Amino acid sequence: MAAGLAAAFLTFGVLWYLARRCFGGVNGDVTGAGNEIARAAVALVFAFLLV
Repeated sequence: MAAGLAAAFLTFGVLWYLARRCFGGVNGDVTGAGNEIARAAVALVFAFLLV
């Protein structure tokens, strides 16, 4: 559970940094993409933990 939460926060941090650097801030497209990327990252972490 903690690993999934860490993956979500790490994804958020990377996307926030990139959005501020490339676009000057976070917009709705970045938020939507962030949700999907974070969901995939958490699923990957759980898959690796279960194997």
